Amino acid sequence: MIDEKRRTSVRLYKTKNIMEKLVADYKLRITGHGPRITTQFLLTAFCLLILSGIAHAEKTWVLASSTNHWNARSIFSSTVFKSNVWLTGGIYNGEGINDEWKSENGVDWTLVTDDAPWGYRYAQQTIAFNNYLWMFGGKTGEWLHFPQKDIWNSQNGADWSWLNNNAPWYRRDNHQCLVFSNKVWLMGGGHGDSEILMSTTATNDVWSSTDGLNWDNVTPAAQWAQRTSFAAVVFDGKMWVMGGARYYHGGSDYYKDVWSSTDGSNWTLVTDNAPWGERSSGQVVIYENKMWLLGGYESTWENDIWTSENGSNWTLETASAPWVGRAGHRCLVKDDAIWLMGGYNDGLYGNGVWIYGDKPYINIKGNGIEIANGDFSPEIADGTDFGNGIAYGNSVTQKFLIEAEGQIPLETHVSISNSLAFSILSGKDSVTAPGTSSFIDIAFSPIINGTVTGIVFISNNGSNANNYSFMIKANGVPEPGIYLLFMIYNLLIINYWRKFKSKI
Repeated sequence: MIDEKRRTSVRLYKTKNIMEKLVADYKLRITGHGPRITTQFLLTAFCLLILSGIAHAEKTWVLASSTNHWNARSIFSSTVFKSNVWLTGGIYNGEGINDEWKSENGVDWTLVTDDAPWGYRYAQQTIAFNNYLWMFGGKTGEWLHFPQKDIWNSQNGADWSWLNNNAPWYRRDNHQCLVFSNKVWLMGGGHGDSEILMSTTATNDVWSSTDGLNWDNVTPAAQWAQRTSFAAVVFDGKMWVMGGARYYHGGSDYYKDVWSSTDGSNWTLVTDNAPWGERSSGQVVIYENKMWLLGGYESTWENDIWTSENGSNWTLETASAPWVGRAGHRCLVKDDAIWLMGGYNDGLYGNGVWIYGDKPYINIKGNGIEIANGDFSPEIADGTDFGNGIAYGNSVTQKFLIEAEGQIPLETHVSISNSLAFSILSGKDSVTAPGTSSFIDIAFSPIINGTVTGIVFISNNGSNANNYSFMIKANGVPEPGIYLLFMIYNLLIINYWRKFKSKI
């Protein structure tokens, strides 16, 4: 995790140095009949502006990862447990999945198991409660999908215990589980009271448990209609239920209502006409003291984002987020950032991980020495000066470190103005997780005699320098034949220019 105080002090220190240099360069002397404007005053004012920028940091979405981790899927479960995001099960092209993955930063994922004991499973609920990871219900079967009423838990997320295969609540899928008032709450979802192929109806019952094993039926029928694929969240000292759908033979009903409750038994209708419309599979998280609704299905696959402070009044933050519209995705909040993962859109399954939060902070180092943005004075010490007398046939490679700080990953794309003499060996395009680093390897191969320079451009999603740049240089001695041709070429050009000038 980044030390926020350290980052702020670094920014202010750099700002102070910049201002001091400006004052020295221009020899600022402002005097008059009124109060004298001192250097200290200017420094203080400028630092306050910087602090204001930090306090109101610009936010953005970043695609943290889309390859080299878990396969595309929908209707899986995810939660934050022991400093990691845990992703379990799901479905792909009609097949259940029984693997489990974890990640601390959204970029790097670890396969925990590819053969979990709870079998091929999707539409289940997984939560963290009382220092355990819990799983409730869902559908099982690789091809034939049966709703379940079982309970599993794990103390480390890897070793699972099967605690109950006959919980008192109906078999169900696409239900919701919350942790509220030191209890686990289970509510709604599609269900079947026997092992049938598909869930044929939905429910609106509410159950609670203090230990995950013993359950109380708080109400067999809440005031909100039976539903599945709805959203639920804890916010402002209440449990909230919103949206969802009920499927039945010959049709379906979609909902655009919002309900809240402090006890799970008595529910208050907050609105029956939310502006995000009749929608199922929307995901709701709590972020910056608001409820955020992301995506879902409302006759089309949505990629809009809505927020609300009270459940009644909703604000459309964006009608078109950078990620593709989807349902069956999962969202959560970790380290002051929203994660959006996976999902389904009209026959296509996704495995992208999108993260939303304050723009990251980029820092570049060479040989452990910080290279400032806009540094056009190459030095041997930081590796920006590759050295002198590099002979033809040889090459020198320098490694530069990209440090990412903040809440969300840092995206970078590297290019060099002089691509003949300098080449990027690795690190041209990268995504660097917060609090970690990646590398750029740049090689120099001489093509002309003498010193050549190049500008390294690093476009990125950082808050402090969207286009980070610095100069590199090297001195080379090319192959004699190439050097001779180069000199002859230069002499011809000079001679031509002299003749041209003489005719003017």
